[in-house]
Amino acid sequence: FAVPVNIVKQIVPDLIESGSYVYPWLGISGRNLSLDILEAMDLDPLQRGALIIEVISDSPAERSGLLGSWKQLEIAGQTLYVGGDIIIAIDNTTVREINDLIVYLVKHTHPGDIITLTVLRAKEEIPLSVTLKPRPER
Repeated sequence: FAVPVNIVKQIVPDLIESGSYVYPWLGISGRNLSLDILEAMDLDPLQRGALIIEVISDSPAERSGLLGSWKQLEIAGQTLYVGGDIIIAIDNTTVREINDLIVYLVKHTHPGDIITLTVLRAKEEIPLSVTLKPRPER
């Protein structure tokens, strides 16, 4: 189980001070873009970003107006979710895949921070401000 040292440097001081670490929460589930998804959404095959599959109810994402997928397609026996926003940047940092978004949130943000997401919606880039909340306990 390997944890990047930069993440450890960020989390350990909070653990020492308060005994816990509170992760920032956006409130989405998403995935990387595949060629099948890009084709189904009539996008450039070179487009990169994180496709939002679901926006969690009463989350920062919902409050900011982010949109999740609204259509399911069956392609080669696999269910693909299409439609919805594609996150292409967070605070002017390029998002090429879902992992870029997750790493940025953990390394650079805290609950209460206001971030700017640039999303591709209907082939148009739209900036959206989002105020992060603490990740809910399960």
